[in-house]
Amino acid sequence: MLRVTTTSLQNASVGKRAPNPFLVRVCFFGAAVQHGLMFSKISPQQIKAARALLEWSQTDLGEKTGLSQAAIANIETARHRPNDTTLDSLLTAFDQAGIEFIDGGVRLRPDSLEIIEGEDIAARMPDIYFETLLHSGAEEVMINGVDFSIMDKTTGQVVLSNIERLKAAGKRQRVLVREGTPVRDILGPLSWHRALPAHLFSAVTPSLVYHNCFAIMLFDKKQVMIIRNGNLAEDQKRQFDFLWDSARPLG
Repeated sequence: MLRVTTTSLQNASVGKRAPNPFLVRVCFFGAAVQHGLMFSKISPQQIKAARALLEWSQTDLGEKTGLSQAAIANIETARHRPNDTTLDSLLTAFDQAGIEFIDGGVRLRPDSLEIIEGEDIAARMPDIYFETLLHSGAEEVMINGVDFSIMDKTTGQVVLSNIERLKAAGKRQRVLVREGTPVRDILGPLSWHRALPAHLFSAVTPSLVYHNCFAIMLFDKKQVMIIRNGNLAEDQKRQFDFLWDSARPLG
């Protein structure tokens, strides 16, 4: 079970959880209640506008939702009313791309801080970033601070399954591990991993960068903090690339 709280960075303050005028969600992994907004009232015009805001073609949206271009066209022209499953696919794609539906329109979601809590957060994190990669068009996730020696069996199985679906989707991950990590402990292609000197490595707070997100895992609190901010994400990607170039290839 996961608990998710999302807060606009415009209202965030240190040491205090800010009220959120935009979005507060409580998720039980896959089911969400979004206050103040009924998805059933989203219009075909809003779907078309959201797609235009992202500069997606109908084919692009179809690829991200598993729908045909013709089906998207029929939904946008109101010739077909989507069922709950189709609507959920559309909303998931737009949500992962940073779209927010508002009364009578759409907009890009304001920068936000999301805190996700749960006993199995380490095993759930791959689902979180995979969905974002899948629907945003981003190609990779950069992970710093993975210690395979402390990874439990369940999490390891999740990691291996996630690697296979990353490959199938044409995505990848780059992972920085501690120098001296036995090759036999590495999960996934060796070319996806590089070893950092011990003094540059920290498994206390592993971090991830993907699309417009920078995430920090806090194992002691069973939390992950996800900051959605394009400029911050780009800065963290540059820092990761610097460490990657400095690290030792494993394969």
